[in-house]
Amino acid sequence: MPGHSGLSFGFEVRGVDGPARHVLRLPPAGVRHEGPSDVLRQATVLRALAPTAVPVTPVSWAGDDPRWFDRPYLVAEWLDGATVGLEGDAGLPGGLDAETAAREAIAALGALRRVDAARLLPGWEVATPVSDLLRWDRFAERGADPALLALAPEVRARLLAAPPEGGSVGLRHGDFQWSNLLFHEGRLRAVLDWELASVGPVLHDLGWLSVFSDPASWDGEGMWSITVPPERLAELYAAGGGAVAGLAWHRACAAYSFAVIAAFNLMLHRRGKRVDPHYELLAPSLPRLLERAVEVLGS
Repeated sequence: MPGHSGLSFGFEVRGVDGPARHVLRLPPAGVRHEGPSDVLRQATVLRALAPTAVPVTPVSWAGDDPRWFDRPYLVAEWLDGATVGLEGDAGLPGGLDAETAAREAIAALGALRRVDAARLLPGWEVATPVSDLLRWDRFAERGADPALLALAPEVRARLLAAPPEGGSVGLRHGDFQWSNLLFHEGRLRAVLDWELASVGPVLHDLGWLSVFSDPASWDGEGMWSITVPPERLAELYAAGGGAVAGLAWHRACAAYSFAVIAAFNLMLHRRGKRVDPHYELLAPSLPRLLERAVEVLGS
């Protein structure tokens, strides 16, 4: 199946009761089953969120019995729907307009903000703004082209100099962007792909979504121009009771983090370790993401 992380396979079960269509998620062969490759951790998150107001895909099966796939596995129920495309001319999913999409996304963030992470996910380490930033250091050193991340040290230094204090702490998705939001008939049906889920400042997710709603953060005409602007997202978030103090920092950190991630994945692609031409398309935007981070911090 399409996607840019892990391995996904769609399949159909015939001759039994219950849902017929499912999606199998597997870690790549030969990698340690930790972080984004820990599919059982993802299953834990999905099962914990199932009884909450956060829309997620139901887990059908999950386990680590190697007799099935030689590695741990997660099988989730297939849900009909579509996500918002990367390019402006891709259009919104049927029955959806930009304002409705924004309201649905922010409502999901509000529901996630109200989740009792300590009860549902006991023992999870709590991240801080600084640890959110520093976790990408080892990846920044391994990007495909140093020129793409030439501004990264300056952005990192600015972020380290003034991390936000206080703010709500809870479960974060970690990659809360339009391509991970499944819409159906004008409503948000599920938040997909919880590989980067963690506990920490909840503004992390709003900052991430803001980057993917800001045409000025990207190189390319029409890029993310079909969504509402970041300022509108912040208005809706605040109207729903969420505090937005420190959002500029989280937004800049998201731009920095994604630039580093994309440069690292571009290196894997060019070396043939994980072929995905998607990152060649993103490469021209990496310097712009970092420039925009500086602009947002300065504002």
